[in-house]
Amino acid sequence: MTKTLPILVAATTCLYVMRCGDAAPPQASAPGSPVAAQTLPPGADLVLAQADPPQETDSEPTQDTEPAAKSADEKAADNKATAAAALKKARELLTQHHSVRANVIETVEIGNHGFTATGRYLQRGETKIRLEFDLQIGQTSGALMEVCDGEILYTRHIIGEEIQLTRRNVREILEAARASQTATADLFIAEMGLGGLPGMLAALEQAMTFDVLKDDTLDDKSVWMVQGTWNQQYRDRWLQGPGQPPGSDGQPGARELPSLIPDLVRIFLDRKTGFPLKIEYRKKVPGRNHTRAMLTLAFREIELNGAIDDSEFTFIPPETPIPIDLTPFYKERIRLAVQSAGQKTQAPTDAPDAGQTPQP
Repeated sequence: MTKTLPILVAATTCLYVMRCGDAAPPQASAPGSPVAAQTLPPGADLVLAQADPPQETDSEPTQDTEPAAKSADEKAADNKATAAAALKKARELLTQHHSVRANVIETVEIGNHGFTATGRYLQRGETKIRLEFDLQIGQTSGALMEVCDGEILYTRHIIGEEIQLTRRNVREILEAARASQTATADLFIAEMGLGGLPGMLAALEQAMTFDVLKDDTLDDKSVWMVQGTWNQQYRDRWLQGPGQPPGSDGQPGARELPSLIPDLVRIFLDRKTGFPLKIEYRKKVPGRNHTRAMLTLAFREIELNGAIDDSEFTFIPPETPIPIDLTPFYKERIRLAVQSAGQKTQAPTDAPDAGQTPQP
């Protein structure tokens, strides 16, 4: 048990980072942002994520009309725009499915320890979710279950004979978030794991810059591989903790991320459906010029738009342990966010009246 618990805690930390990244799904993108750089036609599959073909012309090409070769920077910018557009399109295709059912294999490698967990993922609509894993580490068995009926989200961790059970009233939390007009409901949807795979991809779009797109294969299936790294805003967040000295050049960007925080993510997208068949969170190997997978989610036996019974999203808590209600914690976070926003926008009390000349 003494060795098992740290590994499971580390895996839970990785899952939290990969699921939401402390990020809300992206809103209207600012001009020049990676997500806004290129969009794909509605209804198009991911085959169209490739660069648009050259336009046909009536005249024969001549030396004067041939386009100049693109520079390395221009090619990188094109790839960045296309990678972001492919991921955005995959998310849009996912939201068109009214239900998803799949088996999941989770592989965790942290330091010299690792394990593989197997489970299943079900989603109907935006807030009806069921995710469960079973795993075995040595002589210790464990399990994770998250189930939401659209109103109450239950989370249960089992490690050996220890059981931890929590509940969150999703409806109350989202209503409080929307009423605050400050703390966005989308943020809490992502953080609580609601929104399913589309919510996860949206959170990654917000927290990472995707600048690599490659034509690849996965289990003999044609896929797009998109790769992203934390944008500067979120990278700085991970570096705010103690024990993170600057690099040799004194620049914040030169510092290494904490050991449980991945450096990049690779997502393998089915080119027809946009489904993320595999998601890899990778860590740089110290002193070497490559990365290794620290957490991998692989989806198998995927069924889209099939019937899923309501009982799959129903959980009746046992008499013991009594679920810990985290709803007040989330509501307090919303209250503090509103209070903080009010302090930032409060006008100065000593502002001069209209028509009065300010004193130097």
